[in-house]
Order: sequence, then structure tokens, then C-alpha cells
Amino acid sequence: MYHSIARSCLLLVLLLCITGCSGSMADLEGTVSYQRKIVASGSVTVVGKDGGTHSGTIGPDGAYRITGIPIGSAKVAVSSIDPRKTQTRSRKKGDAPTKETDTSRWFSVPSNYSDPATSPLQLELKSGTNRWDIDLR
Repeated sequence: MYHSIARSCLLLVLLLCITGCSGSMADLEGTVSYQRKIVASGSVTVVGKDGGTHSGTIGPDGAYRITGIPIGSAKVAVSSIDPRKTQTRSRKKGDAPTKETDTSRWFSVPSNYSDPATSPLQLELKSGTNRWDIDLR
């Protein structure tokens, strides 16, 4: 009898995890622009309702994607650091050249966007994939 109660409890816990936990996360994707120009490098950082930080890289086309963010209210920050400052310059003799980032399209964005505490950006994340094109002004 003890084993059947233990099995029933285990099945109940598994069922609750499957149904209750499946919709509690969100993904966020979109593009980033500043004054209608594509932001070609940098990162998007989301601080979820749990206080956890989730980040994604901004690609050369301005696209970003962040996965596994808790649903609910979130604060968002965008930073665009000069890629020339982040490229590694040290190579040993004989190493293959590294692919350099195209820095000709880089420009900075206002610094208030780079910190979630000062950024005016926020959104409400729903379960599944959320699309949000960020247009900084």
C-alpha cells in the first residue's frame, strides 16, 4: 500500500511540473535601431521578474534573440560597445587570422540605455516567443 501511495504522489508531482512549468518561460527576439539606423553590434540585456539577468548579442543585421526568460514584467537594457575595443589583438606567430568585426557601421547609443536601472525600456513577456523591435530615440 505504501508503494502505491508513493507512486501516486510521484505521478502527481510530475504532472504538476509538466503542466505548471511548461508555460512559465519566454523567448524574446527582434531588431535594435537607434534613430532609425540599425545597431550593428552590442547586446540586449533583460532583467526578469525573478531578478535574473538574460542577455543576447546584437548581430550585424541588428537582430537579437534571448531565451529562457521568466514570463511577466521585465526591464531591458541595450549597449553598443565599440567593437574595436573588444577584438583580441594578440596572436601568436603562425596562428590563423581571426575574423574581424566590421567596425565601419558601429555608432554609440545613449548611455542611459546600457543599464537596466536607468533604461526606460520595459515590457511584459508572455509565454512562448515574444517579438519586440527596439527603436531607441
